Amino acid sequence: MVDGIICVSSSVYEPEAIKVAKEWTESMGKAWYTVGPLSLPDSLPPTQAHDEQELLVISFLNRMQDEFGERSVLFISFGTIYWPAQPEKLWAIIDELICLRKPFIFAHTSPLAHIPEEKMKMISESGIGMAMSWCPQEKILSHPATGWFVTHGGWNSTQEALIHRVPVIYWPFAFDQPYNAARTCRHNAGFELIEVRTGERGTRRPYRFQDDTQLPSFTLSAAREEFKLLLQRIQGDEGLQVRANFEHLDRMMDETWHEGHEANENLEAFLQRFID
Repeated sequence: MVDGIICVSSSVYEPEAIKVAKEWTESMGKAWYTVGPLSLPDSLPPTQAHDEQELLVISFLNRMQDEFGERSVLFISFGTIYWPAQPEKLWAIIDELICLRKPFIFAHTSPLAHIPEEKMKMISESGIGMAMSWCPQEKILSHPATGWFVTHGGWNSTQEALIHRVPVIYWPFAFDQPYNAARTCRHNAGFELIEVRTGERGTRRPYRFQDDTQLPSFTLSAAREEFKLLLQRIQGDEGLQVRANFEHLDRMMDETWHEGHEANENLEAFLQRFID
């Protein structure tokens, strides 16, 4: 049995869900504390490294910033577990980035990841790509060269993206990821890739296409074209608006830590009940 629940989200991000969950928890006589977002600050500035591996990443990001400018790098990471069931769609996306000369960092941490030698060579020889089996995610997100985050969209990654104000391009797989993608896109603060979906459930008619005559085909060519068009969208007015909305969402969530606001008051209530 537990005495209560600590929720590391925010009513700014998902007010309906938190309201219902809090009412349900309190109906059982349990406490509910909304204290998100949470992330420990780095002891070093974004352009300073803790170790040699971080130094390599920062050196790459510095070089990309000098050559392509701020917010030019796409960071691709599916976390420590997930990996696309059809990796050829991932290779198509990376191929587009190289062909269009869009700099990127590609993290392949999952034990399910298998990177063919020719793909590693392609990335290495591109001059604009960096592939890593492990990466300092928050260091990358905090660097001024990083502009967009292509990710599975778990809450930790979404939260870290918000904290560092790097808008997300979602490629969700399971659990909370599709919900986070839908929620962020409902704020018009992110994008979601649709044509990359796989599996019987993943390729059902998406709800947002219920009234459309043209449906996703979930093919390799469609995934490539979707991403290619998305690269154009994020560089235009739509991308600027989504970025502005994402940054506004983070500012509003930050304010919940101000005195008298949700996160601040909930943390104080928790400390008074269980620590004092």
